[in-house]
Amino acid sequence: AHSIWAIVDGGDVADIAESIAYNKTGGAGTKGSIEAIYVESVPRPSGAPFIINHRIKFDRPNVIQIYIRLTVKRKDPSQEVPVDTIKQMLIARNYPIGSDVIATELYDEVYAAGDTFIPYNLNVSSDGVFYNHIALNLDYGDKPVILEENIEIFEII
Repeated sequence: AHSIWAIVDGGDVADIAESIAYNKTGGAGTKGSIEAIYVESVPRPSGAPFIINHRIKFDRPNVIQIYIRLTVKRKDPSQEVPVDTIKQMLIARNYPIGSDVIATELYDEVYAAGDTFIPYNLNVSSDGVFYNHIALNLDYGDKPVILEENIEIFEII
């Protein structure tokens, strides 16, 4: 209670500690596995500095690799499916920390790769073993990331 838990993706530890120290309210604690000390110097009426050591804690996101299986059917058997483009569009999907992966939302990226095919049966997984056609519910500190090697596209001509 009365503490903040910052999960920060990127940035210098010292800069993050300074930002949290400046923006948290007095008396509020911080939570996390990374700890840094931000030293604040406040001038006294005499001009001598009063040093305050702020012990700041925060966490980095837990990166969760997302696995995708997808089937695509050619509309015209003579036109190839742009498999590499589909993969690049999926990789470009940037998820915020703590967001769930909704399988049907990924169809937006797939359709953006072209209109010579019909995608269906898109499934997602966080371990590459158990797939789900609806969603992956992740924890608050998790950051989903899609890598090319984790995308399987089955093409039907």
